[in-house]
Amino acid sequence: MEYVKVLSELQKADIGLAGGKGASLGELVRAGLPVPEGFVVTTKAYDAFLKINGLDGIIREALKENPPNGKRIREAFLRAKIPREVAEEIVSTYREMNLGSVAVRSSATAEDLPGAAFAGQHETFLNVKGEEELLKAVKGCWASLWSDRAIEYREKMGIPHETVKMAVVVQRMVNAEVSGVMFTANPVTGRIDEVVINASPGLGEAIVSGTVTPDHYVLRKTRFGWKVVEKRPGMRGISKRGREFVLSEKDLKRLASLGLKIQEHFGRPQDIEWAIEGGKIFILQARPITTLPEPLPEMGRLAKTLIRTLAEIVPERPLPMDLEWIRALFSNAVGRVARYFGLGVPAIDEIFIVEDGIPVKVNPGFSVRPRPGILLAPFKAIRLALKYKPSAWESDPLLREYLSRLEKIKATADEVSSREEIKSAIEGLLDNLSLIGELRKRYLPGILLSYLKVRLMLKLARRDSYSHQLLFTCVETKVIETNRELEGLAEFVRETPELRELFENHEPEEILKLLPGIPAGAEFLEKFRGFLEKYGHREAAGSAMLSHGTWSERPEIVIGIIKGLLSAGSMEKKPCRFEKALEGVLSSSFLGKRPFRGSFVRSLENARVLHKLREDTRFYAMASIPVMKKLLRMAGELLVGEGALEEPADVFYLTVDELDEEPEVIAEKVKRRKKRWEELRDVPFIDPRLLLETREVAENALVVGIPGSPGIAEGTVKVIRGPHEFHKLRKGDVLVAPYTTPAWTPLFKLASAVVVDTGGPLSHAAIVAREYGIPAVMGTGNATKVLKDGMRVKVDGTRGLVFPAEV
Repeated sequence: MEYVKVLSELQKADIGLAGGKGASLGELVRAGLPVPEGFVVTTKAYDAFLKINGLDGIIREALKENPPNGKRIREAFLRAKIPREVAEEIVSTYREMNLGSVAVRSSATAEDLPGAAFAGQHETFLNVKGEEELLKAVKGCWASLWSDRAIEYREKMGIPHETVKMAVVVQRMVNAEVSGVMFTANPVTGRIDEVVINASPGLGEAIVSGTVTPDHYVLRKTRFGWKVVEKRPGMRGISKRGREFVLSEKDLKRLASLGLKIQEHFGRPQDIEWAIEGGKIFILQARPITTLPEPLPEMGRLAKTLIRTLAEIVPERPLPMDLEWIRALFSNAVGRVARYFGLGVPAIDEIFIVEDGIPVKVNPGFSVRPRPGILLAPFKAIRLALKYKPSAWESDPLLREYLSRLEKIKATADEVSSREEIKSAIEGLLDNLSLIGELRKRYLPGILLSYLKVRLMLKLARRDSYSHQLLFTCVETKVIETNRELEGLAEFVRETPELRELFENHEPEEILKLLPGIPAGAEFLEKFRGFLEKYGHREAAGSAMLSHGTWSERPEIVIGIIKGLLSAGSMEKKPCRFEKALEGVLSSSFLGKRPFRGSFVRSLENARVLHKLREDTRFYAMASIPVMKKLLRMAGELLVGEGALEEPADVFYLTVDELDEEPEVIAEKVKRRKKRWEELRDVPFIDPRLLLETREVAENALVVGIPGSPGIAEGTVKVIRGPHEFHKLRKGDVLVAPYTTPAWTPLFKLASAVVVDTGGPLSHAAIVAREYGIPAVMGTGNATKVLKDGMRVKVDGTRGLVFPAEV
């Protein structure tokens, strides 16, 4: 036959005749793999269809239009008639093979190639019955070559339209009990020893189109065979018995083995569509995986912890001036302490890959290694612990010196008049942060030694379960103080009817505009200004990004927090869990007796300073932000006046050292960097794979992370992606966020549980969640993508898992 070929007659070299899909299926049949019987309507039939109907000219004219007029071509295709000899071959083959109900799939010549998959670009028709419907479906596949999305895709991939033709695959329709897709390498992590399978009951088209959430499985090849290392249920409805997976472990291993055979046959990882009918697996399609990321290098536990910490304070790509601030913070808050004790923590410039001043991405190849000096660490720690008593850190002259220097720089900020003077003031401001780093270095050893002593004594007394309540609850920090002040503002609004009505019925930006116009507004604004004077230097986004502004610069964010707190009801004073826990511990026969009692209480007092030192030194460091922002704004205005910048905010594309360069040099740098910044806009700064928590067989959890705060809670998901959405959270919601820092913690009074993409058990979110007594799951890597607003979930903070809630 001239226009039709049975699948067994084709091989992978026949792409020009059968298209990518048809050639691949023919190759699988010839290799003895289980493919439903069928045939291909070849590109010769397509050519004959074009010729007899004069469609070549219509295509040329339609493609000259801007944009190309695909609709005109498709309409012409659907009006045209299939040549008699082509139709006869299709119908006679269909009859002879006795296929009955068939699947009719497009198979373009530029489809299913290593560099261009064309996934979902062309039409598929399922359950086609009868000769007339079959011919109609064939014509529909031909027309789909000219859909708007297919035209756009070809142009994006640089494939000339005139070089592409369409064949059509016709196969017996598999009456699938279960179907899905399989990747013979992990498309997320790049691991080539893993197979990823998605499965759902019935036909697999819904999975491919994204209209259902399938069961998700990951299998890893070991020397002992396939091992299921992850599985998550789909979203098909929930029973009280829990969700049942559609594939057994035996089926999964059968699929994985079959996938490996197909990969070996084609010589590269494959994207495979499959179906199971009557217990038998059928392969419906196989094409190369077009975009497989490079596998990440193996990272140690410390490096992973460092990445998660960075993801909290640098959740997105920083600008060059942001990087200057982050470098100063990191080198003093982490680097100074680590280096002193002989731990080789890399500098920010080793962790980030920077090109022409623009941070491109986080370097996954960095490592944290001990240096020879670590042998002296115990002696250094003991010396500092004996010299500096943790509970006295706030009266250390070093803190007074830091605050005094800051006030001097702040007082003289208005007097500087040149870019050179501004640069000098900023350098002094950044250098002043070294005093905060020195404070941490002095007091952390005593705190940590006391912490270890407390944990050991609790273990010996068999009171280990009290450790969290004793060490982290009821610790008065600047964060707790700030949150209490916010709750006080919310209480004032709640008790004032006209304010409450205003807050409940308007968005934050409108509230700020309307407040001056109501009688109680003046009193509230006075309180609000007082709050901002004390705490307004907090980063608005909660990150270390200078360019994002502060609460004082973006007061609508604080108004949004207060609006959300209104749903929490009147503040109730909860009993301090610390006191009850201490009473329980001291009643033990071991810790309740001298001399252990006194030793334990003294060590506990020092250990409890850990959280306060961390939070409050950060609070004091952030007090530098308004001064630095003011100096940068002045520099930006001077540079605009000199013609070097288009607007003052462009100063963030410079480094501190570049502030006093020639205007022409600055103008060129900023222009170049802005262009590069735009090019990187859609490129993730931190590879999401670095944040994913991997765990073997994640039961039927939707999300897997790190236990952050123990307990179990159910609630409705509310995804909050940034401070501009703080006001959306309501009492009892499950807060799902990309990251959280102190600026987010007022929301914890409302949330029934917290689930975060980044962070670990010692992150701000975890510590504050434990303080509020709500479950927290940290470091999920993908919670904000998997969980959607309105979903009911159960958060297990003890195990670090999120499940669908039972109904």
